[in-house]
Amino acid sequence: AELTFNIITLVAKPDEKTDASPVLQTAWAKACDSTEPATIYVPEGIFFVRSVRFNGPCKNNAITVLIDGTLVASSDIQVLANSSSWISFNHISGLSITGGIINGQGTPFGNDSGVKVSEVTYEDIKGTSATEIAIKFDCSPTNHCTGLNLIDINLTYENHIAKASCKNAEGTTSGVVEPSSCLAPANFYPYNIDPLGYS
Repeated sequence: AELTFNIITLVAKPDEKTDASPVLQTAWAKACDSTEPATIYVPEGIFFVRSVRFNGPCKNNAITVLIDGTLVASSDIQVLANSSSWISFNHISGLSITGGIINGQGTPFGNDSGVKVSEVTYEDIKGTSATEIAIKFDCSPTNHCTGLNLIDINLTYENHIAKASCKNAEGTTSGVVEPSSCLAPANFYPYNIDPLGYS
C-alpha cells in the first residue's frame, strides 16, 4: 500500500493556534525520503501553519499532499515578515496538492525565487489570500519552473479575484482557475540562454 503520513497521527492539533509547521516538516521529510510514492494527509480541521518549506530533491517523484482540512497562516504581520514565503516549494519534481482550503491571511503561496520546481500539480484549491498576489511562481531565468499544472483553483483577495505572478514559469491549466493563470506554455522560454548572444 502507498505510504500515508497523517499529520494528526504525527500530533498536529486542529485547534487554530498550535503551530503545525514542525509536523508538516516531519511528514514531508518522511515522504521525501521514501523511495515509494507517498501521501501527506491533512484531515478535517483548521491547522495553524507559521511557515513551512517543502524542499527537494526527493527519492520519489510521486508525493501527494491531500488536504481535507484548512491550513491557516498567522494573522500577525511580524510572523510573516520573518519568512520569505508562507508555504514554499523548492527543487521538487512530481508533487500533487489536492483539495482543501488555504487561508493565507498574509503571504503568497508558491515558491521562492531562483529555485527549480517541475511537475507540480495544484488541484481543487480554494481560499483567500491577504495579499493581492495569491499565486506566485518566481523562477530563475536559467532554471525555469516547468510542468506546473493548475486545476480548478479559486483564490480571492478582499472579495475580488486575486492575482497571479509568474516569472520564468511554464505550465498548463484546466477547469476554472482564478486568478487566471500567468503560466507560459511549455517550451516558451529558450533553454540555452547565452548571455553573449552567440547561440
